[in-house]
Amino acid sequence: MNDHGIDERDLTARLAVLGGAIPVPGPSELGRMARAATIGDTGRRRSHVRLRMGIAALAVAALVAAVFAIEGVVGRPAPAAAGVRFSHRGGFIVARITDPAASAAALQAAFAKHGLDIHLSLLPVSPSLVGTVIYIGENGNGITAIQGGRCVTGGGGCPIGLRIPSRYRGEAYISLGRAANGDEAYDSTASAFAPGEPFHCSGLIGAPVRAARRAFAARGYSAEWTLHDATTGARLDPAAIGADVVVDADHMGRHRLLVSVSKTPLQDLQDPGLAGYLARLAHGC
Repeated sequence: MNDHGIDERDLTARLAVLGGAIPVPGPSELGRMARAATIGDTGRRRSHVRLRMGIAALAVAALVAAVFAIEGVVGRPAPAAAGVRFSHRGGFIVARITDPAASAAALQAAFAKHGLDIHLSLLPVSPSLVGTVIYIGENGNGITAIQGGRCVTGGGGCPIGLRIPSRYRGEAYISLGRAANGDEAYDSTASAFAPGEPFHCSGLIGAPVRAARRAFAARGYSAEWTLHDATTGARLDPAAIGADVVVDADHMGRHRLLVSVSKTPLQDLQDPGLAGYLARLAHGC
């Protein structure tokens, strides 16, 4: 039991995490654990950093909280309080994100006014994930994520709110993505080629590494290089892989990328779901 009276083993077993990508290496264990967490369907493994849709267990120390906007009462939106609105639908409170810039304390207070024991915190994320739900951990066995956002993850979903039973009496820890400050590393990342990210519609997916290096450098981005779907995550010398093709690039922090490459042309890669994922990255181009 922790200081909040929670059975940590039970709480860990109930953690729901958003997904689609692989954990981003970071400065702390909490960061590494949070980067592995997002809510949704289990997605196929991508490079070494990205939101992974699926169910994962985190230690209580990694429980972090988020902020939601909640839609108004019975079909009519109520005024938002500290970036949160509430609506009641079919025995549930529906929470949707409206202001991810609001402070965690203000958002937590808004939930408390509705009788919800929800602990909120905000994590720095890549641009397209700002305002999305990164993590849910709770001991009430009832809170689920609402999909429907525009971000792209390997699992296909983008959690933008919460669905909470009206009679919910549990305790929950939720984290929401916020904009990073300066050179702060991202705790959860999306592809640098996704809508809302810096290289969306750049045409660099499938391009030779030598061309991608020039394009990244021209915009002031540094890059590390790794083999697509490699198990070790070993870094490659870009000078030795100039003819390899770019498969994806994770946006790890301000002007920092982790790029996955392949010697095999994209159309010949034996990677289930890759074509659909790349199509989502190209949406709007």
